[in-house]
Amino acid sequence: MKKRLFYIVFFNFLTLIVASQEVLIGVNENTSLKADKKVLKQSAQTDTLTLPFMDDFSEKRSYPNPDLWEDNEAFINQDYGKFPVTVGVATLDAIDENGNIYDNANAYPFEADHLTSNSIRLDSVFSPEQKALTPGDSIYFSFYYQPQGKANDPQPSDSLILEFLAVGENDTIYIEEDPEATPPQEADTIILKGWNRVWGAGGSEIEDFADEHGTYFKQVMIPITDSSKYFNKNFKFRFKNYASLADNSLLSWQSNVDQWNIDYVELDRNRSVTDTTHRDIAFVNSAPGFLKNYRAMPYWQYRADFINEMDDAFEMLIANLDNNAHNASYKYNVYNPSGDIIKTYDAGSYTINPFYEEGYLDYQPFSNPDITLPFPISADSIEYEIEHVLSTDASLENRMNDTVRYTQRFHNYFAYDDGTAEAGYGLTPRGSKLAYKFTLNERDTLKAVKFFFNKTWHAGNEQYFYLTVWDNNNGLPGDVIYQSPNGILPEFGEDLNEYVTYEIEEEIVFNTQNAVFYVGWEQTTDEILNVGFDYSQDNRENIFYNTSGEWLQSRFEGSLMIRPVMGSTEAENPEKSEKKSNIEIYPNPVKSSEVLQINLPDNATQPKEQYKLEFFNLSGQKVYQSRYQNQVNISSLSRGMYFVKIFNPVTGEKYTNKLLITQ
Repeated sequence: MKKRLFYIVFFNFLTLIVASQEVLIGVNENTSLKADKKVLKQSAQTDTLTLPFMDDFSEKRSYPNPDLWEDNEAFINQDYGKFPVTVGVATLDAIDENGNIYDNANAYPFEADHLTSNSIRLDSVFSPEQKALTPGDSIYFSFYYQPQGKANDPQPSDSLILEFLAVGENDTIYIEEDPEATPPQEADTIILKGWNRVWGAGGSEIEDFADEHGTYFKQVMIPITDSSKYFNKNFKFRFKNYASLADNSLLSWQSNVDQWNIDYVELDRNRSVTDTTHRDIAFVNSAPGFLKNYRAMPYWQYRADFINEMDDAFEMLIANLDNNAHNASYKYNVYNPSGDIIKTYDAGSYTINPFYEEGYLDYQPFSNPDITLPFPISADSIEYEIEHVLSTDASLENRMNDTVRYTQRFHNYFAYDDGTAEAGYGLTPRGSKLAYKFTLNERDTLKAVKFFFNKTWHAGNEQYFYLTVWDNNNGLPGDVIYQSPNGILPEFGEDLNEYVTYEIEEEIVFNTQNAVFYVGWEQTTDEILNVGFDYSQDNRENIFYNTSGEWLQSRFEGSLMIRPVMGSTEAENPEKSEKKSNIEIYPNPVKSSEVLQINLPDNATQPKEQYKLEFFNLSGQKVYQSRYQNQVNISSLSRGMYFVKIFNPVTGEKYTNKLLITQ
């Protein structure tokens, strides 16, 4: 996802530098686009396109489909649109195709993103038979647009523009013959007059826009009737936007702004101004996960209270965009890492009425399907894929938006966020504190904290802060139980949405079930730290800030990209069994060339052949397993710290200890 930022201030802008504030701001770099740029493959297609032209941006990609579009500046995503027509939109803003703020960016409207079609033949059609196109073929161009969406609102002086490329008197281009093209491309000379503006809109806030038009996405219908300008072999159209950066004296506030979302672009003949529906039944929202509270969590914390961690049902937005009712079926499948289906939910079939009559589908088996499957956790770190599928009449036009997918992760950290930042969060002034609340299901150990920081223009957020952990005081951050001894700087990964891990020098042990703790920072400057902010799930009830001596709950709906890293393995967690006792291991420390002696505790209740033995590294990976034996060859293990677990799969008895291999 492209890193976009939402610029909101709840206090007096004129007293910015001295005021206490909680803010969301824009981001200067889009690491998603930078990563995708490495693998982007332009289409080998050299043919011009033929009618019809349609794109609803439902494919999972960051750049526009090169089979349809010639440039890469718009960002294709499933996150910025607010109630889109179908899942996925094209977003135009102030970030270029490389994920950076445009070089010509300033506080006044400047030309920013473009979304330009490949050449389209408006001179002829070739199916069911070849014929020349004329104004009598009633050619219409249509699209939906939305200012702001879930990001920043373009100002009235900003704008979204649509232009058509006209044939005329100026530049000349030569099109070479291509007999392999479909249809064959003849050599031709085209004289280009240039781009003609055919439509435009000024910026506004999304709620004002929705109130004015009665919808979150407004459809525009434009007839193409000027055959002298547009009825040629190389017709093109393009969207472009004008944006303006915030004018602010703090460098960390200078960031991306003015988002516009475009959806369901269509160009075809035999249409009319009333042709505002589409033969399409589609998902509108991106795929949700199974968990109620988190997007990812440690498997042992999930297992300790999996009934309460599982959500009751999905929320699926499904729309019939046609003017007729259609029958459809819905199901979801859950796949394990091997690609095997471990769960299928089949809701059968149902007749879906048009959206303009009844809105989103309100049929519980489709719109709120039950979640009945506890995940069969069998490893420390595992991922499952959840696939939602609509099966519709084969005559319906667009099938890309009939399937959406979600990856459910169980790792050694808690995450409220989905791993991508649509915004960046920060506080001011110096001394402000941010605390993020987490609740355990069983006793555990806090080892580190992962942060995702957005880069800002001119590195304005690279300021020292103190990593801080608080205990709980009646639902608010209480006493500080850890603070980094020295100030640390935001760091940035090179890979897509890469988090940076900050280790805690002395692990923090939470010895009670249902312990509550808070992780965050205390800052040393007035500058915004710009930690990633995700709009996909509202967790403001867990975000607390203190800018003037009092803890307050956040006003922003979303999730911070901060993830506490817990005890690396289940073996680190204090066990509930009264029979718990440490394993006797010697020598310890040990060399990998030596034979390790491991003895069951004296209070083990079963014969030794009923027990199993496992070793885990500090990352929580299982590196050795076997039936219990009191002598173990560890020559295959490298130098480092390990956790040893002996357990009885029948009785549930578990015994643990640490092991250090020195060489």
